[in-house]
Order: sequence, then C-alpha cells, then structure tokens
Amino acid sequence: EQRKASETKTVVRDGVLMDAEPTVLDFGYYLDAVSLYHSTAQKSENPEDYLQAYELFQKGADNNETKAYFYLGVMNELGEGVPQNMPKAVEWFNKAINAGDMRSISRLGDIYLNGGAGVSKDYEKARELFLQADESGSSNATLKLGMMSAEGLGTPQNYHEALKWLKKAGTRGNALAIYNVGNLYTEGLLGEVDLIKAEPWYEKACQLEFEKACEKHDSLSEKIDK
Repeated sequence: EQRKASETKTVVRDGVLMDAEPTVLDFGYYLDAVSLYHSTAQKSENPEDYLQAYELFQKGADNNETKAYFYLGVMNELGEGVPQNMPKAVEWFNKAINAGDMRSISRLGDIYLNGGAGVSKDYEKARELFLQADESGSSNATLKLGMMSAEGLGTPQNYHEALKWLKKAGTRGNALAIYNVGNLYTEGLLGEVDLIKAEPWYEKACQLEFEKACEKHDSLSEKIDK
C-alpha cells in the first residue's frame, strides 16, 4: 500500500498549453509517523498516539521507507505503542543497520550490554558494535567503551584504557563521560587520588548541566581550598 497523489504538469507544445501525463508523487508514512512520535514523547498525554505512530512506522517499513526501521526498533525496545519485545527490537535494529542507519549500531550495542527479556547479555558483541559506532562518531558508543574497559566487560579491566575512551567521548560533548573522568581521578583508579586533576573535569560536566557533576565540583572545591 502506498500513499500517493497525482500532480498534472503542463507543457507548451507549438505555442499551446497542453496537459501532460499525471506525475505520481509518493508521500509515504515516515514523516507523519516521526512527527507524531516526537510530539507524543514531548507531551506524554495520550499514549494511544504511540500506537498510531507505531502503525504508521510499520506501514512505512512495508512501503520500504527504511528510516522507519530505527523507530520500530526503539518502540519495541521501550514498549512504546506495543508491548516491550527485545528480540523484535534486535530484528528491527539489524534491518536498520543493513539499510545504513548508524544510530542503530550503538542502540543494538546497548541491548547486548544490558540484556533483556529474550535477549542475553553478550559483552563481546556489544563491544564490537560500540567500536563500529564509535567510528561513526557516536558519543554514547565511545562512553560505553570507556565504561566497559573500567569494569572489565568484554575486555580486560584497564582504567588507563577507560580514560582514553572517556576523554574521547568528552570531546564529543558527552557530559557523563567527562564526569567519569573526574571519578577516575577522585577514586585513585589511575594511581593516587588526584583531586586537582579531577576538579576541572567536574567543572566541564557541570557546564554541560550535569547536576551530579556540579555537586561533586562544589564539594571538591571546598576540600581543595582547605
């Protein structure tokens, strides 16, 4: 099924205006679906709108509108408009990745990192996906690579490796990564506790409106001043 409209173009032939054959325009479903989805997410007043958005995304997918695949993955992952279905989310994210959607790589990595009903945790697969997403500029993926190095998930625990990834995510504006660089210094995970080195990292994260970093920075500043 396709949503189409006809537009009749006119042409000039021998000085006379003549109707040409109608041109069929395919408007699709994706644009309506994404607009409804985001307006519903912002107002959160009518959950039934999620169901309508899901149905439109599904029609878009059936109509080969590949951008719909990502949203179908998200909505199955989060249980928006349909009951949460993690295996279905994995299926849609894989389809989106095959269609060239880079956002879906990191999102799928999160599913394998955290697991869920019907999907087992797979740290090696998660890390592989995050490495791929990092190459496309995903700050979430770069952050997760740092956290996995710090916790030894899918890779040997290595705080210096974690620092490298967290700093890289920080250059991409990831406030949580910047905050965690500060934590590495305050917790002495890179050697001795170093509050002087930690302080500017909390300040940077605070400037990005990360509330916990503001609290940590204020507390740290008092200790340093003393």
